[in-house]
Amino acid sequence: MTERGVIALMHGGSYAAIANFKCIALGAGIFMTMHVSLKTAMRLFALSEGAFLLHGVVRQKANALKLTCGTLKMTMKTKEFVSTLRVMKSKQLIFENQTGAAIHPGYHLTELKSATFDTVDCGGQTNRWNETIVQLWGPENEDSDEFMSTKKFLHIYDQVSGMIALDPEAEIRFEYSDENFAPSNYHVEKISENGKTVHVTLRLPQMTCKARDRRSEGAACCA
Repeated sequence: MTERGVIALMHGGSYAAIANFKCIALGAGIFMTMHVSLKTAMRLFALSEGAFLLHGVVRQKANALKLTCGTLKMTMKTKEFVSTLRVMKSKQLIFENQTGAAIHPGYHLTELKSATFDTVDCGGQTNRWNETIVQLWGPENEDSDEFMSTKKFLHIYDQVSGMIALDPEAEIRFEYSDENFAPSNYHVEKISENGKTVHVTLRLPQMTCKARDRRSEGAACCA
């Protein structure tokens, strides 16, 4: 029997938890096939809200599952991001890429967008989802060496949420570009606290074919 499945690793587990289940990282978030017992698989499927999602195909045979792992998809809901900042008081909020390069000090939060996407993929299926997009901008002539505080970010967010509807369940993404960041709407990979600073690691989106992802369910790849 073949079926689509979602394997989850809890917050804070990340790569350590993957290693415990013998799923080996090959780079760029791609993982190799692994075999686990049915009992271990059931622990993997003990999901909770906000888990890191590892999408793959699950093939059940006898008392074991063969898990063909896919891409580690780490996203963050708007409400998760905001609630995390609320407990971190007034600290400098630093956005950085996966290599540790930070955006420019003195950056501005120039726009908050509530976006709804209606799409048709190459398999002819319609899709609909919401996103919260935060636009950041680093002025070239900015002299400040200070980063925006979490308190100021939340003040702006609260003001905007009183003016337009921001979906708390929507993924939050960050629009930014400079010499270290290609222009894009970045995913939030993780948030970490270090003394008087809060670090938000941003990740470039990766292209995927939704129809191909559905092929295991009998759908054609492309229309």
